[in-house]
Amino acid sequence: MVWGQPLPVLGFKQTFDQPINFPHTKHAAPVEEGGIGMDCTYCHRTVAKGCLGSIPAVELCASCHRAVGSYESEDLFKLELFRNFRKF
Repeated sequence: MVWGQPLPVLGFKQTFDQPINFPHTKHAAPVEEGGIGMDCTYCHRTVAKGCLGSIPAVELCASCHRAVGSYESEDLFKLELFRNFRKF
């Protein structure tokens, strides 16, 4: 192990298949790098209070995408379907 790299046992830098693809690079990357520069704590509200960065509610994602009128991808369409399904 190289000093300064996260321990695999802690789960850092691990990725898992998700039902809806979430591109962190598009959301959290600086504007200069092609992202929109969102702060991590906007979605992961508990990360500043502890060691876990909570997963945001679907409603949080949907509210932003509804506001900007952005449902161009299949994943965003799935997000809206899921949000509406949970209302029943």
